[in-house]
Amino acid sequence: MNANFSFQIMRDAILVLLLAVVVTGCNSDDIKLSPSDEYFAEKADAGLTEVLTSATEREDVSNAALLVDVPSRSYRYRGASGIAHEASGRAMTASDSFRIASTTKPFTATIVLQLIEEGYLSLDTPLRDILSDADMPDEFKLDDLHVLAGIGRGGEITVEQLLNHTSGLEDHFSLGNDTDDGPDFLALLDALSGGAAGYANHQWSAEELLASYFMNGRGNRPTGLPGEQHYYSDTNYVLLGMIIEKLTGDSYASQLRYRILDPLGMADSYLEWYEPVYGTAPVDHHILMYGDSGDAANLNIIGLDINTSFDWAGGGLVSTVADLNVFMHALVHGDLFQYEETLAWMKDWVHIHDDLFYGLGLERGSVRDYEYFGHTGAWGSNMVYFPELDTTVVLWINQAFIDRNDYLSRVLDALAEAGSIMSNDDLESIIMGSK
Repeated sequence: MNANFSFQIMRDAILVLLLAVVVTGCNSDDIKLSPSDEYFAEKADAGLTEVLTSATEREDVSNAALLVDVPSRSYRYRGASGIAHEASGRAMTASDSFRIASTTKPFTATIVLQLIEEGYLSLDTPLRDILSDADMPDEFKLDDLHVLAGIGRGGEITVEQLLNHTSGLEDHFSLGNDTDDGPDFLALLDALSGGAAGYANHQWSAEELLASYFMNGRGNRPTGLPGEQHYYSDTNYVLLGMIIEKLTGDSYASQLRYRILDPLGMADSYLEWYEPVYGTAPVDHHILMYGDSGDAANLNIIGLDINTSFDWAGGGLVSTVADLNVFMHALVHGDLFQYEETLAWMKDWVHIHDDLFYGLGLERGSVRDYEYFGHTGAWGSNMVYFPELDTTVVLWINQAFIDRNDYLSRVLDALAEAGSIMSNDDLESIIMGSK
């Protein structure tokens, strides 16, 4: 029998078997094959819309947006649910902008890695080779950033340790630190009490953020020796923003626009409080807070008109689901770097706990046994890529405290129930061992 003819029979038999699996059904956790991209799109649209509406049915969530990009199916979903602003009652749209909080970190890390490619510094460069005592607030030195057992080690911290949060530096924020002296807490408290103290509307600089860090004694409370363990701290990204400005002689906001936002055509993204509005102002977002008595208050940070400039290089971007998809596509496909190994550096993971890892401005986790990497943000933003599925998910739910993996799991369930995320040709190639 002709070898090519045998291969054709085997291939057809496999495809028939796969189609039979779809007809008879299987566990919804599995990725199944759909008969056509059209059928897949119709089913996926319905399932993903249900994910969005279920999110805004929660009492503590008023809006949500979602983009799912599946190139192998030539499929892209973009939708929204709820109301953009409580004050106006306007319906949320998929093109609305929102604060992405710590999803900003991959952008900052990308700029630093570009500077490394250009020879400005290396991952092993210690802080003392870039910043000096003169860059610190008055009366404080670079080594005062990290003082353990009376020994100052701030200057020893490397660029890599800042990027992957192994510097040992405590977070300058209050939330999560059991303190009430960080700029975020002070701004919130001031807004709730009428703004008399001036914190709610204060425009923060990097120097002022470091001054707050020092004055509150955080330099004397390191979480470990530099390089010893992972501890997520926005202080690292304040310093990275300062490094970008020191090496380029330009503002962080300008470098962000010059290197990433403008080249990628991210027309609706901007560094809030440091740039004018591009596109639209951010929609409402909330944080569910509990008092000592156990009473809950779902606080609208946008409605309280709080200046969140303290997020800066660690979390100050406003963007859209479409723009974040553009960034993730460029990152994954190497469009932001000169060399392939640079993205590999970003994925040099440090274990956090369970199946969570952190690289250089990237998080890694898993949902439904599918690994993803990307980043999440405190205001409910999620930008992740599933390599095995070649699928990007950008999800915004306007609540700081949500079970992110639950909603990412629902997204994968919706795609699974629609049919295989992979194309028929991709599945055939994998089964035949050619991929």
